[in-house]
Amino acid sequence: MTTPRFDLSIRHTLHSGQRSFSLNIALQSSCQQLVVYGPSGAGKSLLLKAIAGLHRPDAGHIRLDGRSLFDSAQGICLSPQQRQLGYLFQDYALFPHLSVRQNIGFGLQRGWLNPGRRRQLEAVDYWLEAFGLQSLADQLPATLSGGQRQRTALARAWWPSRVHCCWTNRSPRWTRRYVSNYAASWPSCCSACPSPCC
Repeated sequence: MTTPRFDLSIRHTLHSGQRSFSLNIALQSSCQQLVVYGPSGAGKSLLLKAIAGLHRPDAGHIRLDGRSLFDSAQGICLSPQQRQLGYLFQDYALFPHLSVRQNIGFGLQRGWLNPGRRRQLEAVDYWLEAFGLQSLADQLPATLSGGQRQRTALARAWWPSRVHCCWTNRSPRWTRRYVSNYAASWPSCCSACPSPCC
C-alpha cells in the first residue's frame, strides 16, 4: 500500500465566552489536489492554519507525503518555516508599502530587510510572467484590482521551492470564479512546479 499524500487526523476545541467550537477531522487521500469545502464557520480556515503550522491542534497528526508536520503523540510540531508550505490568507495579506515584485519576492529573502524595489530575481520574474503580472511589477497593492491582488498573493504563496500551497477563501462564489478564470492558465505556470494544492 502506498503512503497517502494527505493523512490528517486532528482534534481542536476553541472557546469564546459561553460558545465553543470543536473541529474533529480525519482523512487520508492519495489525490494530487485536495479541496476542503463547507459552509461558513465549519472550520475550513482553522484546518488550513493547522496544516500550515499557524495553529496548533489539541491532538492528532498531520502528515503530507509521509512527512509528519504535527503529531501530538510523538511530540512533533514543526514550525511554519520547517513545513515548507505556502499559505494564501483570505485578505491576501499583501504588504501595502511593497511593490508587486517585492511582495512576490518577500519569501525568497532571509532576514528583516525587504527585497530591493529594483532587484531582479529569476524566480520572481517567473511568477510575474506565469500570473500575467509583468506590467504591474512596480505597482503598489493599493493601485491593483481585486483580481490582480489575488494573483500577486497567490504567486507569493506558490513560489517554486514550496512543497504545497494552501489557501482559504471567503465563499464558494470566490472559488468558482477563481477556478473558471485561472484554471486554463494553471498548466503553464504549474508544469514546472510540482506543488500540489490543499
